[in-house]
Amino acid sequence: MSKNPWNPPQFIWKTTLLLGLLFLALGVAWPVLADYLGPDRTVTTWTWERLHCEYFAMYDPPGPGYYGCYLHLYDTPSGSCPPTSSTQPYFNPTGCVGWPGSCTSLPCDISLSSSVESCTAGQTGCTSTEHTATHPPATISGAVNCTQAGSSDWCIGSSSLSLSASEPLGGHSILLIEGTRNGETFACPGAACSVPLTQGQNDFTFWALSSWGILP
Repeated sequence: MSKNPWNPPQFIWKTTLLLGLLFLALGVAWPVLADYLGPDRTVTTWTWERLHCEYFAMYDPPGPGYYGCYLHLYDTPSGSCPPTSSTQPYFNPTGCVGWPGSCTSLPCDISLSSSVESCTAGQTGCTSTEHTATHPPATISGAVNCTQAGSSDWCIGSSSLSLSASEPLGGHSILLIEGTRNGETFACPGAACSVPLTQGQNDFTFWALSSWGILP
């Protein structure tokens, strides 16, 4: 069972890039930093779990062969396994077929291993357990590209801002990159976009939209 309150589609990243240009200053791979503004990616899930305590008793008398027997006890996930010394009475000829006696009198060696495992409601120790995880956010970055570089790192050819977005969550994808350039809107479907720059000042605001938080 999963608790994931639906959030309406929101901009997942947003940033403003301000470029002052007489000609365009050359920045062939200029990353643009941004802040995450999208839906909350903290997800709470509930699973049925229990603590599994597995004991193994071994009685090794003189001569060939030895006696071995397993014991399985269960508790809630937040519980603890009983100490090995307290399980000696369980290892007896009734619980361990063929044993010559009980570990209360035999020199048994008892070991313990434990783990939290999935279970079905109603089984011993089975408890509905809450788990909270925060998934990594989607990202978007930009880089200025120039087709012809001039002297002193100036760009004398055409130039553009290349945008690339990524959605790290499986089953989800970047649907759209959009934004404004000098107040004019632009949009590109998918996870990549190239926006031409104009001579002079270029004021950019851009963001990406992910399928995360959108009802199917």
